[in-house]
Amino acid sequence: MQAVPSLVFLVLLLTIAESPRYLVVKRRKDEALRVLTRLFGGAGAQAGLAGIDASLSADHHRPQLSDLKNPATGKIRPIVRVGIGLATFQQLVGISVVFYCRAALWQAMGFSGNDALMINVLSGALSIGACIVTVLLIGRIGRKPRLWIGSAG
Repeated sequence: MQAVPSLVFLVLLLTIAESPRYLVVKRRKDEALRVLTRLFGGAGAQAGLAGIDASLSADHHRPQLSDLKNPATGKIRPIVRVGIGLATFQQLVGISVVFYCRAALWQAMGFSGNDALMINVLSGALSIGACIVTVLLIGRIGRKPRLWIGSAG
């Protein structure tokens, strides 16, 4: 059953372009322009590239809640809606049960209370370590190669 969603994810991964912002940071503006053109068309791509350049050269302001809204429409930005959707799907998948109830799960599998606690601590430390490694690597190799590596796993 797990192979089907994994294969769908792998096939869809082939269609994901690298982030235009990442490409600009890596001085690959022509590739960034191609991605933006695919997303927004010619004029929109030029405007998007100029916006990325401006945001990278300008001083960044402190994030505010008002940044979540599109100033032109006053509506929540699509990327925020996507993030909320992903967070919702993550909850619906049920992985949170494993994270929050894992001590009881380990005990149900026959481990003692102390062993279950130790497994929880080690598992949490491993998760934190993996997040730190990911944050450090994402700027160097980009998100698409990381998705490939994750899919292989």
